Amino acid sequence: MILEGCSLQGKMHKDYDVANQDYVLYDKAGNDVVGIVCDGVSLKSDRSFSDSEIASRFVAASIMKTLKEKLPECRNEHSILVCLYDSLSIADEGLNQMLKKKGISLYDCQTTALAFVYRKCRIYAAMAGDGGIIYQTRDGEYGVLQTRVKTSSCVDPICDRGSWRFGKAGSAGNPVYRLLIATDGVFDSICRWDHDGMSLDAYVLKKMFEISKMKKNSRKDAFKTIIESIRSHDDKSAILMIDGKSAPDLHS
Repeated sequence: MILEGCSLQGKMHKDYDVANQDYVLYDKAGNDVVGIVCDGVSLKSDRSFSDSEIASRFVAASIMKTLKEKLPECRNEHSILVCLYDSLSIADEGLNQMLKKKGISLYDCQTTALAFVYRKCRIYAAMAGDGGIIYQTRDGEYGVLQTRVKTSSCVDPICDRGSWRFGKAGSAGNPVYRLLIATDGVFDSICRWDHDGMSLDAYVLKKMFEISKMKKNSRKDAFKTIIESIRSHDDKSAILMIDGKSAPDLHS
């Protein structure tokens, strides 16, 4: 199992001396693999920069805590998806309580949140906001999980429960072997939509997936270099998962 994560401050935040408002967490939860990416909403209602790195860190940590506690008890697909729903709900409620204590307006410190659980060659996802998940199955085909096709800079943060989406992919006959979960600073550069539909930057994905051929101590720096090379003014965060050497040959 290869599991690497990276979160880099974007050009706009560097230019304005604003903290990286993304956050990534990834770990094992029993026999499962869990990955979470959060993207703090940069602007307050008055259009000034927010301190949403507080929200992204809080929400990511809360989701991870819930999943680690509850996933070992989940025995089927339905219970895993319920667990993912609970993890978003608990994180949202906890964030609201924290903001009230700090006297911060609800929409002045928000974040998106995407999480996946990988179990027995299947992925289960919870999505609140933009960004998304790109995966590849044993047959070599790519798939995408996201809340909606992004048509503007409008963001649906975790407090907008009506925009939450849940999904799954993979099967015993066609398992998921490779996965990239990313905030929009990375995802929107790799997954693009136009009048012809969706297109993926297969070249960048292939470069990412090829780190499986590298020595373990070289992978983290190689993944960071690829993320740095992606053109985006936004913070750039992603988690890469590759399930062993039994994955299919890479397509160009």
